[in-house]
Amino acid sequence: MATRTISTKLAIEGEDTYRASVSNINASLKVLQSQLKEVESRFLGQENSMDAVSAKGKALAAIEEAQRQKVEEVARALENAENAVRKYGQENGELKARLEKNSAALGELGEKTEKSGERWNRYAKTVSDSEEKLLQLKKTSGDTTEEQEKLHAKVDRAKAAMERLDKSTNGAAKEAGRLLLENKELNAELASNSQKAAAAEKGVSSWTIALNRAKTDLNKVTAELKKTQDAYEGVSTALNKTEQQQRPKQPQRQCRPTLPLWQSLCRTSWEWPCGASMRR
Repeated sequence: MATRTISTKLAIEGEDTYRASVSNINASLKVLQSQLKEVESRFLGQENSMDAVSAKGKALAAIEEAQRQKVEEVARALENAENAVRKYGQENGELKARLEKNSAALGELGEKTEKSGERWNRYAKTVSDSEEKLLQLKKTSGDTTEEQEKLHAKVDRAKAAMERLDKSTNGAAKEAGRLLLENKELNAELASNSQKAAAAEKGVSSWTIALNRAKTDLNKVTAELKKTQDAYEGVSTALNKTEQQQRPKQPQRQCRPTLPLWQSLCRTSWEWPCGASMRR
């Protein structure tokens, strides 16, 4: 019999939401990256101009922001998957504890009683199946009287056998049957949970790889943005220096005494055209 494989979408609650969110961010990144290529092609041959580095810086800044959002979203998805693994691990531990408890109780009842419990369960299943068929027959439009009578007789025989078995074992057969059924359900739940845990672990691995890649891409675009910002500063500094060099120099004014030397002898200070004064 083929083993049923459980997908991470079924094993991890909210997985679809995180995948859709990351997919939307990836779509936005493709648009932003295409815009960066358009900017680079527009300034082909003049990459070091002020307009070129400015436009490229804006495009890279938008990509960096989107990439940062992707890192944060993937990190949340990874945490969600890790929580699912922990949850299934805890549930499996509880299921195993209940199975051990039931197995110990069956062991105390003994092998003979356990066999009686298996018989009890077969009779109980006969009653359940027959009563279900009776309900279906009552809903049909044709005459099913004879078939219903046979089923009623089958139910009565099974119930009578259960009553005898219950009396002969002083109720132990019924208890053993209950424990056996519960063990069957617990084992099925444990198997399902184990498959979900395995799928969740795959989800953790997948999101871990995605997070590492997203961080790598973010580091690359951040480094490229820093390089472009440095280039912008370099171009800006060079332009300012060129403007200063091309600006005409202002002639320096010469400060001379406003009075002849003989008149200055009668004053305590000299007056200068520039507004300054010199004490004698």
